[in-house]
Amino acid sequence: MQDIQESLRNLPKVNPSKRFIVQSKSRLMHQIEFQKNETWFSAFLRKLGVVAPSATFVSQARIRLIYSIRRVHQPLISRLLGLNNKLLFVRRLAASTMIMIIAVTATLFFAEGNRVVSAAEDTYIEVLFGDVTIKHADNLIWDSVNGQIELTAGDLIRLSNESEAVIHFFDDSELRLADNSLLLIGKLDVSPAYARQGIIEVSLHEGNAWVQTLNVADGFAGFTVITRDAIAKAVNATFGVESHLQKPTIFNVYSNKIELSTLRSDTRVIIDSTKVTTNQRVQITPVVNYPKNPIVVTSTLSQQDLADSWVQANLQKDHEHLIALQESELNRLKLSAGSLPGEFMYSIKQAKERLKLAVSFGESSLTETQIEIANKRLNEAIVLLKNGDRQKAMELLMVYQSIVREIAEAEKENIAHLLVTAHQKSLIASLPSDVSINMVKEALNKTEELFAGDLIEKEQIRLENSVERLADISLLVEVGNIEAAKEALVNHELSERAVLDEVNTLENEDAKKEIFSNILELQNEELNLLKLIVAQIESAGEIDSQFASMIENAKNDTQGEVSHTIAYIKPLMPEVVQEQKEIQATKSNVQMIVEKVYIYNTWQGQKNQLSRLLKQEGAYASNLVFMIELRDSLDGRSRDYINTKILELERIARENKSEAIQRKIDQAIRSRVSDQGT
Repeated sequence: MQDIQESLRNLPKVNPSKRFIVQSKSRLMHQIEFQKNETWFSAFLRKLGVVAPSATFVSQARIRLIYSIRRVHQPLISRLLGLNNKLLFVRRLAASTMIMIIAVTATLFFAEGNRVVSAAEDTYIEVLFGDVTIKHADNLIWDSVNGQIELTAGDLIRLSNESEAVIHFFDDSELRLADNSLLLIGKLDVSPAYARQGIIEVSLHEGNAWVQTLNVADGFAGFTVITRDAIAKAVNATFGVESHLQKPTIFNVYSNKIELSTLRSDTRVIIDSTKVTTNQRVQITPVVNYPKNPIVVTSTLSQQDLADSWVQANLQKDHEHLIALQESELNRLKLSAGSLPGEFMYSIKQAKERLKLAVSFGESSLTETQIEIANKRLNEAIVLLKNGDRQKAMELLMVYQSIVREIAEAEKENIAHLLVTAHQKSLIASLPSDVSINMVKEALNKTEELFAGDLIEKEQIRLENSVERLADISLLVEVGNIEAAKEALVNHELSERAVLDEVNTLENEDAKKEIFSNILELQNEELNLLKLIVAQIESAGEIDSQFASMIENAKNDTQGEVSHTIAYIKPLMPEVVQEQKEIQATKSNVQMIVEKVYIYNTWQGQKNQLSRLLKQEGAYASNLVFMIELRDSLDGRSRDYINTKILELERIARENKSEAIQRKIDQAIRSRVSDQGT
């Protein structure tokens, strides 16, 4: 920094050259962005506060400062006085200095009313019962944990038999460990985009772990669990992991979905990736002493799985955790929202906003002000919804959407994250019973769609939002709130057919295949959720006939869209349709058989039912993959019964293979004899 400071002292007060301006700013940015030791910046931060900042804090401060300096515009006074750009550098320098002081003392130290902390300062383990020990990265000795202790990256945690502990992460996520578990904290980083969001990575060497991630999808944040043969990545999901030596690794998803990548045990190379959604199980069985990929079987969680005591206890803890988070988020929102419609100070608040809009010159400055006001309206709407004032909340949401449309029409850059991500924490903290919050979700979904870069991106966002909406409707039906479910269903839209023509114009065949597959997969998810809701209605007995008719119509229309998409894609990429067809057919038929088997409580009844259903299924009953998935979806003697069928299929496959090899040998001998004869 010394050379820049010296140059600035000798800077002529008028007409600095354009080259000097560019070079000076470039040097400043280089010092901030690329200085590895960060000594000058750390020293500056220490002068501003009494607490020495952590390395993570310094890194985050740097990123935010870079963003602030890059967005410096010509000062308002120069625009008002009509000054030319000759003095722009001096004014930029003054503005940058002010930004540094204000940003570090306010924006950097405080984000939405909360002090930015390093990941380690707010991540700790709490022992519930039993013996828990920890070995820090810089220590060779295992220390006993009594009560609570702070965690950092590199810590290794071990639980003995009949022990349980919970790790509280700084982004409000939780991980619960049970008997004989061994876990390594691999990474604890704060997301550079938003405070109190985490980039977290843990390795479960052995044991049982329950993970409730409550992080915002800001493009950086995420929770990763690594086992010996898989990597699971999640954002705002709940799932369980079982990893034991000499046993298959199991992932059970209880809400939302995870991205699961399976690994070769010997090379640790990723061999396949898939999405595992709500109430699905993936079992990964390594093939011992043979260089072969592990066997991966996906199945549906049974009612017995969901009734397990460990599952029920953790679901209850998740619920209690959400209630606590909801309360803290509501308090934060009330503070940030300030005065509300109907209060005396609200008119003054609006007058200040109008004045700020009036003096916002330039598109970027105006957009920033509009974003700030739109976010205030949404915060106010959430607070009013929580207070039960639905009418005023709806009015504020309409104002929010109006401002967002103005921004979208004028702003080419995709800034949807500035209008969406800031509110995700409040939505994550909502419970299924908070039905009114769906209005906010719909507003944010529409915002994402408005800022989509093209028709393809818009359709994929719309489909993802539709799947989320239908999952919420299913929860509402489950808790018996039909009116709210009916209201949410009104927002269900059919796919945009023109997007298929748009995808077909892509030159990259791999990209085209991936997008076609994703669209078809999401449409099938929509259809499966609608079928689930229909089944929920049928099992409920008395139900709103209008809602039942709406759901049935939505199911039929979505079925039509799936059929249209298949008809369009099949001539172009038949393999995409075949893959999805096999996945959907297997899942659907396995689920149907499992449900019909458990109609009977006795083993004899279940056995007779299995025998009848397998005869009906015909080709599926001789499909080894289908039978393995069916076996893993059943319990007790039903599972054993299907396992005997699988062993028989494997025996037949071996015999057929032997016969095929023998035929080839015989053919080769005949050919050789024939050649010798000629």
